[in-house]
Amino acid sequence: MRLNLGDEVAVRDASEDLLRSARPEDGDVHLLVAPMVRGARELIAGLHTDAQFGPCVMVGFGGILAEAIADVAFRLVPLARIDADEMIEELGPRRCSGRSGVSPRSTGTRSPRPSWG
Repeated sequence: MRLNLGDEVAVRDASEDLLRSARPEDGDVHLLVAPMVRGARELIAGLHTDAQFGPCVMVGFGGILAEAIADVAFRLVPLARIDADEMIEELGPRRCSGRSGVSPRSTGTRSPRPSWG
């Protein structure tokens, strides 16, 4: 993962570096490039292939307490928007509420989708 890439050249350099570091045992390697979102809360997301259920998506609280809190939600792939909304709702409500001058999260509004133009 590479963060705080300020321009297209930095993104390209980081991508090339990541691809160079791939090992044969990693299998097919692909990159996802997305805009960095800044906020007061950190989330962690991941994919897992369960032996019984197949591909699953995980979301939970991130940051330095990710493992200590271990407040996560899972859904099977493919994931619909309602699934993603429900996953966020399942996360501990007290940790989602306002703290340290941060207003509580809003489930009624959505951030605009990024423009990849």
